[in-house]
Amino acid sequence: MITNLFRFHGRKLLCLTLLLGILPVASNATPPNEPVAPIGLEELGRGKPTLASGQLTPETFVAFETKALAHAQTVYVNWKRLRASGVIIPYDGQTRFREAAAQLYATAIPRPEDAPGTFLEKVVTLYSSGYGGLGMDGNFGDGRRGSRGKVSLKGVGVTQMVGKTDMAHGHGGLFRPDAIIEPTIAAVLDEELTYGTSGILFVFADGRTVKWPDGRQDGLAEMLSLDFARPAHTLSNPNIHAGSEEQRARDRERLKSMVAHIDEFYPAPVGARWKSEPERFGIGLREFIRRIALTYAQLHVRSIYVGADSPSNIMANGGITDFGTASAVDGFTRVTILPPEVNAPNGDTNGPKRDILKEIVDDYEKTLPEKYKPYLPSFEKAAALFDQNYEKYLHQEFVFLAGAPKEILHHLENSPSIQLLGAEIHRLSTAGNEETRHVDVVFRPHEIAMPKNTGTYRVDEILIQAAKTLPDGREAIERGLRTLIPNQKIRQTFAHAYFDATTEMSNAGARDHVSPRALQAFFAEAAVVRNRKRPHLMRSPEFVRESERVWDRFEKSQDVNAVQTYIDSMVEENVHDFPDASPFQLVIDQASNTFEGYALRRVFDARSGEFETILRIDTGGNRGNLLGFDFKLDDLLRSRVIYTLGHMHGSAFPKKVGDSVEFRLPAAQGRSFRLDIATSDGHLIPGNAKSRVAAALLGEWSDRPAEKTSCPNWLRRAISRF
Repeated sequence: MITNLFRFHGRKLLCLTLLLGILPVASNATPPNEPVAPIGLEELGRGKPTLASGQLTPETFVAFETKALAHAQTVYVNWKRLRASGVIIPYDGQTRFREAAAQLYATAIPRPEDAPGTFLEKVVTLYSSGYGGLGMDGNFGDGRRGSRGKVSLKGVGVTQMVGKTDMAHGHGGLFRPDAIIEPTIAAVLDEELTYGTSGILFVFADGRTVKWPDGRQDGLAEMLSLDFARPAHTLSNPNIHAGSEEQRARDRERLKSMVAHIDEFYPAPVGARWKSEPERFGIGLREFIRRIALTYAQLHVRSIYVGADSPSNIMANGGITDFGTASAVDGFTRVTILPPEVNAPNGDTNGPKRDILKEIVDDYEKTLPEKYKPYLPSFEKAAALFDQNYEKYLHQEFVFLAGAPKEILHHLENSPSIQLLGAEIHRLSTAGNEETRHVDVVFRPHEIAMPKNTGTYRVDEILIQAAKTLPDGREAIERGLRTLIPNQKIRQTFAHAYFDATTEMSNAGARDHVSPRALQAFFAEAAVVRNRKRPHLMRSPEFVRESERVWDRFEKSQDVNAVQTYIDSMVEENVHDFPDASPFQLVIDQASNTFEGYALRRVFDARSGEFETILRIDTGGNRGNLLGFDFKLDDLLRSRVIYTLGHMHGSAFPKKVGDSVEFRLPAAQGRSFRLDIATSDGHLIPGNAKSRVAAALLGEWSDRPAEKTSCPNWLRRAISRF
């Protein structure tokens, strides 16, 4: 609950007085480094696919007609990703904005079984893209996706790219539980992965169902994402001899055009130079290999398993797309979601090497023009390059999991002590996880759950305990781990590696004005934050049933916020790392207003050695919003915050950090917040209210027993943390 005590005079902001409670967080995609020019919502989908004149060729796409859905509703909006894309959000009209999104983008291919009145007369042209590689299941590309402008719509219906396949791969729809699971996992990974995901912007309830041969019916939804290029767009299709003559001819033209213009398909590293198009291709392919090595290392250390490795489930920029088999994992259990002969288990690099790199290299050896082939590595060299980068990044990520500031890790990325500690943590994580377990949570979602941690060691508890005893030295670290690591030799080896690496990091931190004591405190806090479990992101019958219950609540109440609130709360619970934090700053907890784009953060700053409260305002497009009021960036940067936090009073001045403005306050004392924002000309209207955070959070629930209230669990957890 937040009380708005604004007063507004003309077009000039006079004062913002905030009574801040802790709201559910939704931290989605990482904003781009470069500013994006503001655009209207309709501009996202204007014209033919933007990729057709960039990474992809016009021959990649085939046009088809859809009709606007008459009763579609926008049930989820990724506000942060929209702002990062430059979309202007009218903060005084959320309902109208949601309605406009559904009217603009919720379209589908009419089916004979659709009821009268399902569609409007408005016809919208979309474009399906063709691609190849592993895992096509009889199809020739986008079997249920259509693109226009900068976006693509998933669940649009059966496109021309559907070949001879079963109903599960050819019905053209998107099941409603998937329309909750996929945007939730995507939003978490947008924060946790360096190269993020394709970016799901909207989820629409389209009012249709799909009927199975046994009589079952499943409700359908649609998802609008930013469009993206897959390595599969450059590969031949394994179904080339099985499709129709039209499909075969079209795919031959697609492949011919793509390999002829492949030089800039993959990303080049910053500062790279080349003398020819083929050399540019070789540089880009090696950079792609480096990036996916980092992506897979980050996924494994964060205990998230994508479950279906293929050239069509990864993006050309190294990010991840399509989350139909993705799940959190308890610890580092060696599981497969698809059959083991189809996909490698969690933590096994044969997945990306065999099912992505080998597919790419083998295909290019047959299809690339001769001028490119001298710059194409053999599979053995590509796999070796992947392994070299993966091992380095995996060890760094394990040390990050232990609590290290990422800035120090960047300086010491090639340090032997860092690599040794990472290797020791990796060794602990693999002990007891040698056996592969197949869990069919995708095709039997109501029966099977992801297994509990099968490892010998609880890596999370080991890292948290080691950080607690770090100030007392190596012997204290070893003593504190006797129960968690009973084997003396293994325990001593780990304690030595841990102490040596943290000592080197302490010396490096001193050069960045981080004291040894502050670094030790940072480790203790970060080890707890980064090792939080993600039980509600693990696929299980309860996870699926809860997703179905959320949709049922929406159907019964027609409250579009039912899905939005659930996804936002799931993201808040499962994001452990915020890449937009200031240097040497650990975000311990965040509470945000996702629609308006501001957040209250509790952080530990390693340079000051203090806990702080951060008021953070997104300012993409050089504008920001707070409690429904829009203001220019320049005005905000000339303002100051006058705060009352418990018994502390003072002023804080703005600092531009990336695409945001931050006001840094002391750690909140007591249970009251009071913030006034005064403009540069001295205008200020003082606030007249204070409130306990818990009361502001719970509102009408505050006087009722927890077991008899509808206050959700994530809200109780937020209260207990603050």
